Amino acid sequence: MTAGAWRRAIDSVCSAALVAALPQIAVLLVVATAPPADARALAELDTSTTAPTAPALDVGPGHRALAVGAALVPGLLLHGSGHFVLGDSDTAGTLLMLEGIGLLGIVGGLAGIAITGASGKTVTPLTGITIGGAGLFTTTFVADLYGVFGVAPSRAQPLTPIETSLGVAYVSDRIFEYGVFSTWSLDLRFDDLRLSPSAWVALDDDNARLRGEVAYRVAGDSRAAYLDLVGALTHHHYGSEGFAITTGELAVASRLGTDWLIPALAGTFVEGAFGVGLEGHRFFDLATHSATLLVGGFAFGAYLPRGEVALYYDHRHDGFAAGLKMAGLGSGVGGHLGARGEWFFGDLGVRVGAETGSAHVVSAALVYRGLQ
Repeated sequence: MTAGAWRRAIDSVCSAALVAALPQIAVLLVVATAPPADARALAELDTSTTAPTAPALDVGPGHRALAVGAALVPGLLLHGSGHFVLGDSDTAGTLLMLEGIGLLGIVGGLAGIAITGASGKTVTPLTGITIGGAGLFTTTFVADLYGVFGVAPSRAQPLTPIETSLGVAYVSDRIFEYGVFSTWSLDLRFDDLRLSPSAWVALDDDNARLRGEVAYRVAGDSRAAYLDLVGALTHHHYGSEGFAITTGELAVASRLGTDWLIPALAGTFVEGAFGVGLEGHRFFDLATHSATLLVGGFAFGAYLPRGEVALYYDHRHDGFAAGLKMAGLGSGVGGHLGARGEWFFGDLGVRVGAETGSAHVVSAALVYRGLQ
């Protein structure tokens, strides 16, 4: 790897760290400037044994149906329309404001990329701004639609020192021969440190993806709210095709309960992550080359009485789903979309997921959480 490549990689890491830190700084400012009563309520959110409560709205089924329709039209463009029809103007105004900030992020980020010609010196922070803007724009629409249904809020599941899963997955990809995979993962938590090895091994092809994560919890002590610094090393072996990719990455990942800012959305959460990676491509018996990789994404989810569900966007392109295929020049530029859910019955649970990009992925696993 040349000195110039190393410098570009270091510049990308520094730029990504700066972009990833911006939303966390905003969260800290919100918490620091909140009134004392609100601060106490936030502290109780992680320790109370009762479910969070949302402000009650006295509306009938017909009124709520109108709100659902408004959340779709004109809510697709004017986020918060559903809550406005419900009579919750505070929530509607907050969602509309956040949508506007997100739209500015999308337009500003894309305009910056176009003006600079996607320069390697600026593309990382500008992409981060675009992803963050898209996250705000998308999650405010989903939050408005979800909120008008009036679902009773639930709490996050408790953290446990050990979590392990064993499952199967199917990947539908027109380019590669693999299809069925066995999957395994393990989370070991030691106070603020988390170690997470995982593996996907094909059962019908010579393909395996091995990954190890080390995460340090900067803030938060529950599943409901946290800020993690994550380092990871991934090795993906394509035996049938004769190549392999090894990736090292550094990212910031966070989760925040939306009721910190919008009480009406108690029991829901948003996630955000951004970082960079450095890939080494090994073609068997041929030369090796390297490339940088942007990682990150966003999610909106809701807690269930025994688990949680979430919709998300993942920008990384080195996984099985890779990037979205679309018509025109934008094909492959974006990441992939996904949905996940988990349900627990004591220490045992079930986790399912689906992703769509240039390939389609479905997965299911049995999960064990123990030593509470």
